[in-house]
Amino acid sequence: MDVFKKDGAKLSLKFHPATRDKEQSMDTLKIKGMSCKHCVGAVEKALEKIPGLSQIAVNLEAGEVTFANNGVERQQIRAAISKIGFEPGA
Repeated sequence: MDVFKKDGAKLSLKFHPATRDKEQSMDTLKIKGMSCKHCVGAVEKALEKIPGLSQIAVNLEAGEVTFANNGVERQQIRAAISKIGFEPGA
């Protein structure tokens, strides 16, 4: 809960847990075509440019990326991965 004061009065902002989880949820996406640490870096760099994504972790062995998503459409994420030459999962 966040508390703010205005003119001596306290204002509290409460976030419904379901809303907060929906706003920023952890998500995983399979990626085909990665073969080295440079591939991992390219995917990280591409996804770091998308506002709303954070905590990006690319796993080369599993062929996937995990990230915190704050309302970004999966299609936008898949398009960013495709643009750099990899094949994103559904």
